[in-house]
Amino acid sequence: MQCESCSKEQSITLSSGERCCSYCRRHLVECEARYLLALPLQKRREQLDARLKTRGEKSVAELKRTMEEIFNARKKLPTVPR
Repeated sequence: MQCESCSKEQSITLSSGERCCSYCRRHLVECEARYLLALPLQKRREQLDARLKTRGEKSVAELKRTMEEIFNARKKLPTVPR
């Protein structure tokens, strides 16, 4: 199957369940969102502020939206009993 954005072969499944290639912006944003979610809260805020200054509000809003989607998807996963 071809990627809708760039017509390359689809190889990545995003947290939303969509498939795209590893060259697409959607994949890049999701990778960055996962990285930021792994940071401690204070560092995450610092990184988002830095991105706001360089990339603008629209880009940071997209990143935050993706972070929220990933966070919510993780909450729905069943936990492993200990």
